[in-house]
Amino acid sequence: MKIFINLSEVDQKLSNHIGLALRAGKVFVGEKLQELIGKNKIYLIVMANDSADSFKKSLPKNMPTIIYLSQDQLAALINKYGKRINGFGIADKNLAKLIINRFNDMKGECNEKE
Repeated sequence: MKIFINLSEVDQKLSNHIGLALRAGKVFVGEKLQELIGKNKIYLIVMANDSADSFKKSLPKNMPTIIYLSQDQLAALINKYGKRINGFGIADKNLAKLIINRFNDMKGECNEKE
């Protein structure tokens, strides 16, 4: 499933949901993200709309993925100011569902791959 959102501002509820995941220690980036993907412990990827092709290709095809904001904006969203990240993963099934539901509520276009 891929969800595409075109918004100029971050939704407050979405920001709150991601903040909850951060406080719970369930948001991962970089090598730790790749390690957890390999162990099937990531339930959602939030990917920057300008992420590197190598990052996109490294993701499993059946992984729920939301494409949202730029690399800089995603980094700021998870308190990694001044950095550029391709995306981050959510390692909690319920928090992932909460974030996916919020994106769907934001009237995103959802393209599901079977």
